Amino acid sequence: MTERIPETAVHDTDPPATYCRYCDQPFDSAQTRALHVGETHTDEWTTDDQTAYDEALTAEDDELWVYHMKVVVGLAVTYAIVVVVYMIVLG
Repeated sequence: MTERIPETAVHDTDPPATYCRYCDQPFDSAQTRALHVGETHTDEWTTDDQTAYDEALTAEDDELWVYHMKVVVGLAVTYAIVVVVYMIVLG
């Protein structure tokens, strides 16, 4: 049976960029640490942690919006190519 590694895990070859100050879990960026603190340690976080969490959440929403736009553009281009090829074959 293989061990499942969570997507948030820091690989052994990469040194962690930061650690959670509450549970010492390593993270590869300050943004992922801020998201972890905001979702796990809300009962003990500071106002700086809350501000960092809000900024990280906004940045994550922006990244997700860009990803969705890339998917929509990719699907539109694929659809256009299929329509043009279909018209050429039948035309």
